[in-house]
Amino acid sequence: MGTSQPTQPTFADVAKHRKYRIRRPSPEQKRRHVDFVMSGLTPSKRTQSVTLDIKYRHGKNSDKWHWLEFKNPQSEAGWLYQESDFIVFERRKDFIIVNRKNIVNWANMTSKIRHDLPYVKDNWAAKYRLYRRPRKNETITQIQTDDLLDIEGTHIWSKNIS
Repeated sequence: MGTSQPTQPTFADVAKHRKYRIRRPSPEQKRRHVDFVMSGLTPSKRTQSVTLDIKYRHGKNSDKWHWLEFKNPQSEAGWLYQESDFIVFERRKDFIIVNRKNIVNWANMTSKIRHDLPYVKDNWAAKYRLYRRPRKNETITQIQTDDLLDIEGTHIWSKNIS
């Protein structure tokens, strides 16, 4: 008989553990890349809500490299330019929470992402280079975790809630 691995806490689990309220977005918010609306008390005891777009882990390098989407497959504004206040990048042991506008500012100001070079043909070559999947019109790139951690106001929430 095999042993099953314990399930990892979701972002909603971690947020609730930290005394935030989580609710699902409206259908219109969902279309604008909002996965959750999170509410909590400010230091002055006022309720404040923020919107979050969660980027879940995929693949063995997902703790080191993260995709950014400038344009979606329909050639419209990618999730970087949508409605969420924060983008949450899941890693194996934690979540990196970054202000979406701060990521946009970083992505537009950094010289690391090579907007001046042609698109690369393979996803493995998309590190700081623009990439399109075959027969898609998106514009995406990969950046390192350290870049996210260097963006002003970034927070890390551990998945350890026991």
